[in-house]
Amino acid sequence: MTTTSTTSSRPAIGPDDRILVTGASGFIGTRLVAALLNAGYKNLCLFVRPSSRIEALDRLVSDFPCAKVEILPGNLLSPQDCRRAVRNAAVIYHLAAAADRSFAGSVMGCVVTTKTLLEAVREENLNPQFVHVSSFAVYSNRNLKRTAVLDETCELDGNV
Repeated sequence: MTTTSTTSSRPAIGPDDRILVTGASGFIGTRLVAALLNAGYKNLCLFVRPSSRIEALDRLVSDFPCAKVEILPGNLLSPQDCRRAVRNAAVIYHLAAAADRSFAGSVMGCVVTTKTLLEAVREENLNPQFVHVSSFAVYSNRNLKRTAVLDETCELDGNV
């Protein structure tokens, strides 16, 4: 995974620059961590919920003994946890989200957590690359058949 700037063909970050991945123990997170390690990035901070099962991450990280990988349990609603996580980050992949059936719970687990993370970036006086991955209420499955694929060709969710 090579990140390039628009003015140079050199990678925008080096293999030893710190990369933060929130939601690292999730389905997409574990795959991103594997891709980063396989691409030669060696300084990762993997932010996970304290209740997360991290066995898959532990197995993955053990295959890269030269990498400096910190698995950091924390809460994205905590400004202190967020400041600790973002410290010295050159890139932040924000994948974490909370699945909640209520609108208020979804806002708390997705919107407020992202705001808290971004405030920590500002408070730490950082200017990292920030990649936010979310599928929060973008496309509607309202008119799809049970086995149909939900993708970018679907209508937008009217509740956004």
